[in-house]
Amino acid sequence: MPVKARQPLPPLPELTDAQRRGADCVFCATPLRNRASVDLGMRRRTEQGQQLTIHPRRCAAACRPGSASAALPPPTPGLIAQLSARTTLDRTGSGRTFASLLITHPAPQFESVDPVVVERLMLGVAVTLGAVPAVLPTVVPGRAPSFSVDRVSLVSAGALVHFDGTPWSMRIAESPGWSRVVASLGRVLIVVGLDELSPVASAAEVDEYIECAGAADRLYATVSSVADRRRRAALRRP
Repeated sequence: MPVKARQPLPPLPELTDAQRRGADCVFCATPLRNRASVDLGMRRRTEQGQQLTIHPRRCAAACRPGSASAALPPPTPGLIAQLSARTTLDRTGSGRTFASLLITHPAPQFESVDPVVVERLMLGVAVTLGAVPAVLPTVVPGRAPSFSVDRVSLVSAGALVHFDGTPWSMRIAESPGWSRVVASLGRVLIVVGLDELSPVASAAEVDEYIECAGAADRLYATVSSVADRRRRAALRRP
């Protein structure tokens, strides 16, 4: 009986942690939670002399490396330093407090930017955080259908956000009240916007951004646990 050859995979160094464990498509990096997918079977690989076991999956519909949706790049140190972050404390409809972190691309003050380029950069940010398209009920500014492990860690001068595919972390400015709630809950809602937002936007403008982006499916989100200690080198925000 003939044996069908297993589908070859991209090189191991090119795969994010999410792709290795089957959370994202191994070919195009599309988040697979709540999506039809194909299990490609357990694979054993060697990396830096260590034996690893990965569990790749792919989209149910055929996708290929090099297709339009393939291999979003991880954020570069320059992009990480540019990103805008807003910390917020809010309550659910049942009155429970939660902490959220909105990450956006800053809108330039004098020059125009290509929205297609911004979208691709921010999709890369979202994918490397394990975020998926957000579900936004009217009572909560972001509810994520995914859970990520230790994307955030608290440090003496604020917090760090950790991405797959890069050793650099994003530093979040100190906000004592927000940090206390995050430390108490042990989790934080991370929301990534695909469109630019002014770094000096008012609270009302941020609310409008979330409402419009949510209605247009332009937000990605994940609930992350909080790491006990700093994991990676941090980029200081300029």
